[in-house]
Amino acid sequence: MLHRENKIRTYHLTSAADLIRGTLANKYLTQTDLARQINVSPAYVADILSHRQYLTAELANRIENILGISSSLLLALDRNYQI
Repeated sequence: MLHRENKIRTYHLTSAADLIRGTLANKYLTQTDLARQINVSPAYVADILSHRQYLTAELANRIENILGISSSLLLALDRNYQI
């Protein structure tokens, strides 16, 4: 990823859930806040963050609109984690 100092930095993330969890913490949002904003149940968000469910393209797009994380990045991280 391109960093402020225009240097390429490697970020070591294991899954989309890790990235979402970190972004929620940075934005001071709860899982319930995210669930309400993307129109799913809090239990479903909890399942995603605990790797019991994986993202769909539609859900990744909703998360992109709320958190600003690229949906293609989220889907790629999930795909890599499942392997």
